[in-house]
Amino acid sequence: MSERQPLLGHVNGAHSHHNREGSFAKFKALLLARGQPSYLSSFKWFLFDSWWNILLAFIPLSFIAHHLNWDAAYRFSFSFFAIMPLARLLGEATDQLSIELGETLGALLNASFGNAVEIIVGVAALMQGE
Repeated sequence: MSERQPLLGHVNGAHSHHNREGSFAKFKALLLARGQPSYLSSFKWFLFDSWWNILLAFIPLSFIAHHLNWDAAYRFSFSFFAIMPLARLLGEATDQLSIELGETLGALLNASFGNAVEIIVGVAALMQGE
């Protein structure tokens, strides 16, 4: 799909049988993921692509620290180190989606999800009354 191609495949409400078959074939190809890397290889690439992913070990530590009511400094530190690789993975996911969706939708995704960390921290601060 290019930037100049209309989002809808029909013009002035006119549908064609050929257009519906093309859409079904695209949807079927999307579900079957033909020509794409397997889910296992994608998962391996996401987890082992960067040394930042070592910090993913802090995710369960932050949950444990929260539920066992450890000191606030430990909870903050574990959560801080856990959110860094998650932010990188979120950015990588939106970059991969923008390859398929096009430049405009990709920029919208990056702008929307790029601020997810700030939104999470802001909501957490508001819930704590700060």
